Amino acid sequence: MIYIDKYEKALEYCTACPKLCHFACPASHAAAREAVTPWGKMSILNLLRKGRLELTFENAEPIHNCLACGLCTVFCEHHIDVGLILTEGRAWLESQGITHPGYAELKENFAARGHAARSDLDTVLRTSLKDELFNAEAEVVFIPGTRALAERPQEVVAVFRIFEILGIDFVACAPASLCSGHELWRAGLSENFKAHASAAASKLLEKRLVICADSEDLFCFDQVYPQLGYPLAERSRHISEFLLPYLENRGGLKRCDLSRVEQESSYLTRHLGRASASRRILAMIFNGEAKESGYDAAAVYPCGNEAAFAFACPENARGVADERMRQIRLAAAESIVATDAASAAALDGFKLSGETGPQTLIEILYRSLEDSDVRQP
Repeated sequence: MIYIDKYEKALEYCTACPKLCHFACPASHAAAREAVTPWGKMSILNLLRKGRLELTFENAEPIHNCLACGLCTVFCEHHIDVGLILTEGRAWLESQGITHPGYAELKENFAARGHAARSDLDTVLRTSLKDELFNAEAEVVFIPGTRALAERPQEVVAVFRIFEILGIDFVACAPASLCSGHELWRAGLSENFKAHASAAASKLLEKRLVICADSEDLFCFDQVYPQLGYPLAERSRHISEFLLPYLENRGGLKRCDLSRVEQESSYLTRHLGRASASRRILAMIFNGEAKESGYDAAAVYPCGNEAAFAFACPENARGVADERMRQIRLAAAESIVATDAASAAALDGFKLSGETGPQTLIEILYRSLEDSDVRQP
């Protein structure tokens, strides 16, 4: 049972608010609709909760226009977690028989393959990596991330080549279905998410360490799974957190003089506060400070493919990516470096001067290690 009334105070605050976070919402900027602003979405949910607005999909549709990026919370004087409340709101709507038709594909993909992509990602993994890297008995497992596998499979290959260079031979690759299922949770598909989480946790709780390439997987294992009784927080790490100690001990990375914009994940920075390792690694490779773009360093702007947003609002998702690239171009940097492959994938197709597209921390680190040509004994 979803008790949306537990958020009554926050919903009333947002409904009465003079829209102080109005300017900050990437989804409402892309949609150009008042109903999609944080005020609009929270007010609609509040009216639906009270029975003052008829419970129909047409009335509830704006509630799905949310990336859960947390930018509205950054500028909220009451620090209301609008993204979380709207996630719960979607779950409540689902319990009332109101769901977004865009989530039908999400349900089908998880039912057929155990992840959000429509393609067979386990075949991608098996053709990309050696058989010995799929050791089910390994105590440390790497979760490659659905979006990385679907759109940038070279990222997974680069991760294991980095492991080889650093002498890390105890990490196994998880199957594609061993993801967090964060898309189901954000879509409000609670029963589907709980079933997936139960199956995933039964395997991951046997592991000593779970390394995540996707910050949303990390967030889900760290923040959501424990609420279901699966204590994965202490054993979950972002790939940058896992690699940093090895890189600090090794030294000798080949450095780069290109100016850069760092496209960080709002989940790694704002929701988890765990971006220090990725920033430290990039500082070991690049000369000079990163150029800022968008609002400020504390207000990381999303790329459009966060949460389940692209399933419900694909056109708006593209609009968010367009706006992010507009900001990046204003920074006049020579390169874009994304913390996660998912962020880079959202910006693929965009170019800076010199036809430079987005690159990931892993891609840049792998090249730096290869060029330095010093392997661990």
